[in-house]
Amino acid sequence: MKQKHIWLAVALTVAVPLASFAHEGATGVVKDRMDLMTAMGKELKSVGQKVASNRNLASISDSATKIKAMSENITKLFPPGSLDKPTDAKPAIWEQWDRFEGHVSDLQKSLDALAAIAPSGDPKQVSAKFKAVDRSCSACHDDFRQKKK
Repeated sequence: MKQKHIWLAVALTVAVPLASFAHEGATGVVKDRMDLMTAMGKELKSVGQKVASNRNLASISDSATKIKAMSENITKLFPPGSLDKPTDAKPAIWEQWDRFEGHVSDLQKSLDALAAIAPSGDPKQVSAKFKAVDRSCSACHDDFRQKKK
């Protein structure tokens, strides 16, 4: 269990800096959403490191609340047809908008649950809620983001 969180923290450590290269040439709403996702990723990286190290678990509540506030803008940053390169968004977002909104809602619910349990400092419960957040992100990316080449 702990090993998975360590790998997630390592993956985020590599992925977040690489995101800046992917943003080259992005403009308008595409850049705005890439910037939002990068900011959310940085905050999630911090949470993942705390979960992996089993330290400062209570402080995760603030991070989860911050990420949830950022997530309130996700759907606004995907207006129909905003597929300008270098976006990784799939057209399926607009073809399956209800499903996309469902993923965002699932993320927000999982972040609420993480924020609620984090003050307890219970490593098993915090870890389980963090895994739910990770699954929410992954499910949306699996459905609606192009695979990295």
